[in-house]
Amino acid sequence: GQAWLLEALGRSLADKLAAYSRTSAMNLLLPLETRYAAYLVETCCGPGGVVPIRLEETAGQLGASARQLQRVIRSLAEQGLVARQGQKLRILDRDGLDRLRT
Repeated sequence: GQAWLLEALGRSLADKLAAYSRTSAMNLLLPLETRYAAYLVETCCGPGGVVPIRLEETAGQLGASARQLQRVIRSLAEQGLVARQGQKLRILDRDGLDRLRT
């Protein structure tokens, strides 16, 4: 009677595991700057192209340390792609970030 429900749940879990595996593989193979640029392009943007900086959380998602991510943010700012404003990042050059991630 409830076999369809179990099948649907199993399929959903399998899809999520496959997506997680692809993300994990990407995290291992690509430089952090590339992964963070992809993260910014995919999660952007709030009003005015502003993204909150959540160092610990985002670094964990990207398979890096908060210190490594701070260095990448500094590098992206030096390249003129983003500007740090307290605990937020303003996206200055979305196309530039998009090019970095490919």
